[in-house]
Amino acid sequence: MAELPIVKIVVYSRRFGADEIVLYTSMPSPFLAGVDDEPLSISFRASKDTGLQYVLDNFPSAPEVWTQDTEAGDGKQERIK
Repeated sequence: MAELPIVKIVVYSRRFGADEIVLYTSMPSPFLAGVDDEPLSISFRASKDTGLQYVLDNFPSAPEVWTQDTEAGDGKQERIK
């Protein structure tokens, strides 16, 4: 089995609700050329305030960590690590 070529990991720690973890890869998009030319990314959720520890326990590289204040619906983000 081949390893997933991860180039960056981001944890979005939300004020309310589950954390979101996004794995950015160097794999090509699964869509046809011209539809989506961005490399493949995979996202999943973790219980609130557990996303960072999940990544640290299960992946070899440290993630970027961003807070998301979604209470006001403004989508404001702040990088914290």
